[in-house]
Amino acid sequence: MAIELREENPYVGPRPFEERERERFFGRDWEADELVSLVVAHPAVLLYAQSGAGKTSLIKARVVPLLRDEEGFEVLPVVRVGGELPEGVKPDQIANLFIFNTLMSWMEAGINPARVVDLSLLDFLKRLPQATDEEGQPVLRIIIFDQFEELFTFYPERWAERRGFFAQVGEALSGDPFLRVLFVMREEYLAQLDPYVALLPERLRARFRLERLRKEAALAAVKGPLRDTKRSFAPGVAESLVEELLKIKVETRVGQTIEAPGEFVEPVQLQVVCRSLWEELPPEVTEITQRHLRTFGDVDRALSEFYERALKIAVQQTRVKEGKLRAWFEQNLITPMGTRGTVYRGAESTGGVPNSAIEVLERQHLIRAERRAGARWYELTHDRFIEPIRASNEAWRAARRQRRLRIIAGGVGAAVTVAVLGLSLLLWRQGEYSWEAGRISGEVIAAATATQVARLSEATASYVAQQAQATATAAAAQVSGVAVEFLRSGVRPLRSGASVGGVRGTAGTIGCFVRDKDGGIYLLSVADVLGGPEYKLGTPVLQPGPIDGGQVSYLYEVSVSPYAIGQQPRLIYGGDVVGYFVKYLPLADGASVANLAGLARLKE
Repeated sequence: MAIELREENPYVGPRPFEERERERFFGRDWEADELVSLVVAHPAVLLYAQSGAGKTSLIKARVVPLLRDEEGFEVLPVVRVGGELPEGVKPDQIANLFIFNTLMSWMEAGINPARVVDLSLLDFLKRLPQATDEEGQPVLRIIIFDQFEELFTFYPERWAERRGFFAQVGEALSGDPFLRVLFVMREEYLAQLDPYVALLPERLRARFRLERLRKEAALAAVKGPLRDTKRSFAPGVAESLVEELLKIKVETRVGQTIEAPGEFVEPVQLQVVCRSLWEELPPEVTEITQRHLRTFGDVDRALSEFYERALKIAVQQTRVKEGKLRAWFEQNLITPMGTRGTVYRGAESTGGVPNSAIEVLERQHLIRAERRAGARWYELTHDRFIEPIRASNEAWRAARRQRRLRIIAGGVGAAVTVAVLGLSLLLWRQGEYSWEAGRISGEVIAAATATQVARLSEATASYVAQQAQATATAAAAQVSGVAVEFLRSGVRPLRSGASVGGVRGTAGTIGCFVRDKDGGIYLLSVADVLGGPEYKLGTPVLQPGPIDGGQVSYLYEVSVSPYAIGQQPRLIYGGDVVGYFVKYLPLADGASVANLAGLARLKE
């Protein structure tokens, strides 16, 4: 019998497998058999694993078909205890919110949810007709609670109902010897189960930990989905792909970072890379060779694209700036030695990024959480993401720098003007104090009111002596191809066009410099570049900006004077800090965010 060839992509990518895709699911036969054996033998079983290990895929694509088709189970629809309440139902009407969501998972469309707001699990199950086998004997029935960590992450104000939930599950198991329950959850929440296991049969001692894919299982997951397609791997090609996915970064005793084969492959990464390879191959290819793998199966590129898609989703859903997320990955999750780092989750944010964005990235399987010493920490799902993330961030920064260069550059070829950010066209409001931006493509006169620039009197804005040289340097850099390095590097003395940014922001460019009557020198740029979105005065300003590698260090100066008893140490900012954001100034055409210039007083 001829096999029908499927031309659609046989790899699912980052999402879980569905039951209809079970013929494409490979590498988990042993785990599925072991789990089914536990379910048959024990009333309550716990399946746990790290985020992204493939728990949901295992349940849907292998365990459910085995239980139903080979063991004869009645498999109720998979349950989630978290979720949004249906319209017309108020929380205070519901006796136990977790039980309510369980029962709603089994309700037919159009049934009034109010009918189950105070119904117990056992009462509901008694109303279901008991399935029987061919001889009329009752068959085993199973309830599967997927993503069971939602019991602890949803509805924290209803925490007291968790005990009632477990009590009802225990009651249902005791009242029906044909009932089985399978809990599926992430392993960092295991400790939170401890107060409730006494309410379940056998104290929930039947447990199974799902590991990520080892080498042989990963190879099966790579090669298996191609069985009923027109394509196959040439000898050794799938093995090369798996070897690449196994690579991890390790630090040696002498402080060097090297690549070494790891123990596991991340299932999500495997699916992402294989799906990308399939899509990139020319339609006529039937045998995937090493040349195809090098040309179309670039693991780094596939993972970079996966990283970028996850960032876009997080930006769209949370409005956190892309540059801030990229900097967060490099500064928190990748160590200076090029290995994985960890970052602690706070109450509202993690490493300066709102937890709402962190949760989106976690759902994309780009990062995962681990519980250590009672706290929650995040890390990359695999070392294999490190170099793709670095490469993607560098390409993103380079593109931004090129956009800045196009702003700086004008005229013919690479001729660069000093009209950075349009600062040579500023018209300051008339006021008591005046600023003169000098002669830059024509003289520009600017003035600000006394309330806008305190204590600055008839200051004549002037460029630092190197401005002409900086202009020529930037022009030559664009022509010669080194402009990118100029913009991103630490430039001393400071010059127009170089990267700058407040410690809370990303980066922009230095416009010009102004000087007050006392000789104080100020850096002029866009306000949200220097002060961040909050325009917080006193914000340390870095050159280069944070997104271009600028860093801040914190020191404390302690007075040694005998008369300084009880004096608090003074915080000193070091590293790439060149000044502090001190003022934002509306321009002549209005005071919108887009029309605010900023001043940073330079350090001595």
